[in-house]
This record gives sequence, structure tokens and C-alpha cells, in this order.
Amino acid sequence: ATAPMPAPAPRAPEPPPAAALMPEDTAVSSWLSPGRAIRVPTGYVVPLALLIVVLVVGAYATGYRSRKSEELTQKSDSAAQEMDALVDPLNQHAAAPPPTKAAPKPAGQSTKSPPPKATTPPKTSEAKANPGVPGRSAGVVIVTGPGDDPRQSGLNYLIAATLPLDEAEKAAAFLVSRGLEIAVVPADNRSLRWVVVLQGTAAKDLSGQSAKTLEQRLQVLGREYKQVLKGPTVFNDPWWKKHTK
Repeated sequence: ATAPMPAPAPRAPEPPPAAALMPEDTAVSSWLSPGRAIRVPTGYVVPLALLIVVLVVGAYATGYRSRKSEELTQKSDSAAQEMDALVDPLNQHAAAPPPTKAAPKPAGQSTKSPPPKATTPPKTSEAKANPGVPGRSAGVVIVTGPGDDPRQSGLNYLIAATLPLDEAEKAAAFLVSRGLEIAVVPADNRSLRWVVVLQGTAAKDLSGQSAKTLEQRLQVLGREYKQVLKGPTVFNDPWWKKHTK
């Protein structure tokens, strides 16, 4: 006879994992503790690095464009303020004086008016005129030789445009009618003439406010010349030239 087999001893329950035994805050802090390694597949490293580079470059480009836009806006505002300070002849409309009623004449007085007196034409400019030359307006200096040139040696003069003779005289007459003293001077090319503003400026004053104001005024008059008289230029590219004899 065989003896009965003893019953197997009961197995002790397995202990729970360490993460389950720790509280939730302790488990999260263990993930964020220093020295914790995070495994990233090698295939993700290169795209991730490229994404970071693209983000950095995009942020720099956006900031650069924003800064340039602000600079252009500031420059435009400054130019607009300077142009507003100038007087545009197109916006000036001289108000006509109100009509005056003639005072009634006393009874018995003759109604015949005396003959009009001869009047002398007003002077248009202090510049040297050219009477007797057909087609040339008084006040425009036409320089044909060194003796006719009123410019002072050593000073700089603003050249408004380079045009053929007929167009140069028309442009000069227009500028004279707007209050500038103008000379038509032979250019480097025999068939062309320089339209010169007779306002001499020393070299040290070329960057001053007076020279800048003259350039801006010339551009304002150029728009009127182009719009009203259909001129071939708007005087948008004037340049200074030193006069030497």
C-alpha cells in the first residue's frame, strides 16, 4: 500500500509592482527626476532637428519683415510730413475779390469816363530778361556765352532738367512764372540745354534744409507742369553742379 501524497502548500501572493505601491505624485516625480532617460527612435531625430531649424528660421524671417515694414512706415510718414509742409500750387486757389458796386454819381455830373492812362508792365523777375527775342519769356536768362552767365564761380546750382532748346525754354518760363529765377544753359550735348535754378549754394550747405526744400519744391512744381502744361518732365531727378569759370 502506498501512502497518500501530501497536499501542495499554498503559494504566497506575488507582491505588486513598485510603481503600483508608490503614490501617484511619487510616480510622476520619478518620471521628471534628473537622469531619467527617454528613448527616441533614430528615424525621428533628423525630422525633429529639421523642424526646429525651420521654426527658428521662420521666426527670424517674420521678425525681420516686421522690422523692415515698421522702418518703411516711419520713412513714409516722415516723407508725408515733409511734403505736407510744402505748398502745392495745385491746391492753392486764389479767392476772387467780391464785386464792388459803383457809387452813384451826383446829378449833373458827366457820365463820360476819362481815357485810360498808359501803364507799364510789371517786372516778372529780377533775373536778366531777353527782350526782343521772339518766343522767350521775360525773366528767363538765355546763356549763349560766358559773358551771359550770371552764375557765380565756386557755387553749386540745381539743374532741374536736361531738354532740347525749345522744351527747355518752355520749362524755364513755367518755373519763372512760379517765382523761381531760371537760366537756360548749354549742356554737354550741343542739342540739349540745362534748365538751371539760379540759387547758388555752397558745398557745405548742400545737405542743409534750404537745399532739400528747393529740391522738394521743384518736384511739386514738376507735377503741376506735367498735369497742366503736358510737359515732358516732372523735375523728379534734379542734381547739383558746381559752376566754374
